[in-house]
Amino acid sequence: MDYSRETSTAKNVDRAQRLIRSVEFNGLCQTFVDLVTYGRAGKFPAPVHAWSGYTEQGIAHSGIEGMEPGDLVFFAADDSNRNLAHVGVYVGADQYVSVTDRCVEQCSLADWQERTGQQLLGYVRPVTDK
Repeated sequence: MDYSRETSTAKNVDRAQRLIRSVEFNGLCQTFVDLVTYGRAGKFPAPVHAWSGYTEQGIAHSGIEGMEPGDLVFFAADDSNRNLAHVGVYVGADQYVSVTDRCVEQCSLADWQERTGQQLLGYVRPVTDK
């Protein structure tokens, strides 16, 4: 997969926020990010593999400095996420949108870390292989 081409981050924020409270993703954050970023499912790997790929290509950013709305935010793999990591869409002001075991929710990065114990890894600018 070519991770070098950026997508429209404004569209990602809009798509993510329109899906808040949706229950169609069955707890699968990568399916949510796939739909928001690519408009279809089946392209985005499990977050642990996506983060690894982005890191190998040098486009993953540790921490939150420089993060912009529309970026994909990643959390570390642990027992709470079946060691698959977690991903969502940053929407600004310390808020991000992602799938929980109940539905699509928007919450602060700090609240998510406190609620789940998952550690923030960092972010990437979403990309496409079109």
